[in-house]
Amino acid sequence: MVGHILHWWSGAIGFAIALVVVPILVGLLAVFADIAVLKRLDYDPERTIVATIGILYIIQ
Repeated sequence: MVGHILHWWSGAIGFAIALVVVPILVGLLAVFADIAVLKRLDYDPERTIVATIGILYIIQ
């Protein structure tokens, strides 16, 4: 979504910027999910799977 908005806003230069910005944003989201949710579960495999699916539902 962010990539599409940047591309629409500034054309090809925006798309190139999005190729850099979007992976950084996704990485920050993953770090936040790890700190906020997964560490609290002590990385128990079953609870981690359920929590990850829950995070995906929230993001969608």
